[in-house]
Amino acid sequence: MKQLHILNGDSTRTLFEQAGIEGDVFVWRDMLCSGPCSYDVGSTSFFSERAEFLYSEYQIPTDQYHSNFTQQFDDVNWQDYDEIILWFEYDLFCFINCIAALCFLKGKQLQSTISLVDVSAQQKENQFVGLGEMAIVEYPNVYQKRQTLDPESILLADEVWSVYCGEEHAKLKRFLKIESPLFPKLDLVLGSHFERLPSSTSLSQIDLTILNFIKDSNPTKIDVVRYLLSVGHSFGLGDLQWHWHVERLSKLYDLDGDNININHLGEDLLNQTQSLSNHSLIVQDIYHYRYGQYILSKVFDSMDS
Repeated sequence: MKQLHILNGDSTRTLFEQAGIEGDVFVWRDMLCSGPCSYDVGSTSFFSERAEFLYSEYQIPTDQYHSNFTQQFDDVNWQDYDEIILWFEYDLFCFINCIAALCFLKGKQLQSTISLVDVSAQQKENQFVGLGEMAIVEYPNVYQKRQTLDPESILLADEVWSVYCGEEHAKLKRFLKIESPLFPKLDLVLGSHFERLPSSTSLSQIDLTILNFIKDSNPTKIDVVRYLLSVGHSFGLGDLQWHWHVERLSKLYDLDGDNININHLGEDLLNQTQSLSNHSLIVQDIYHYRYGQYILSKVFDSMDS
């Protein structure tokens, strides 16, 4: 039986290869939880939009993005595989990539079995353990316990991806109440997504968390990133993504050597209890990173409902 393993990153690939599991490998090297996304995963317009965003916000060269990620889509003969196995976790970062991959595979109308490796049971001292942190000997175990995705689960993933790529974010809230045995943490990951969005009277929950930490701790930027890594497990973000989140708020704090202090504007937005309209320009600047994918008024509607 010919298998293709879609892995969530290169750290997983290193351990996967050391575990000696047979099959071809495709590494998902994008972070679709950040920046604009369109429904048609794998299209020229999809890749162009992603490449523009990643270069603008993360200074990832366009040719590097295409050689490391998009070229794989052309190199794989998708129809050749009897089974395609997805190796993703249940945090926001991995989940959004996973449902995008499922949308792509659904569009291919393959005859292949689609399976998902379940790592939700991997725990260490009451803390979730991801694929990059697992012992090599555990890889064959989770591989053997993989679950076949039925058509209903693939349709659910496709529907969540479709709504996520759209502008009507209030529609995502109905998925918070759906119980799926193959996506057991759906409410958690979507809840984390909503924590990144502002309401009409407040910055996002994650940005308020950052500002409160700055206010209380007089930290360095590295301190803030370390703090977010320790408390933001459900997001699944790494140093690079958290640093980017901190930089977006740079107009709300001042530098004092290596340390940062919240400024008057940051204090004002931290304590905001009325409409954000008095600070509309700064709010638009902070949340510009979706490049218009989310119309801010509709985000407000979804968060206020």
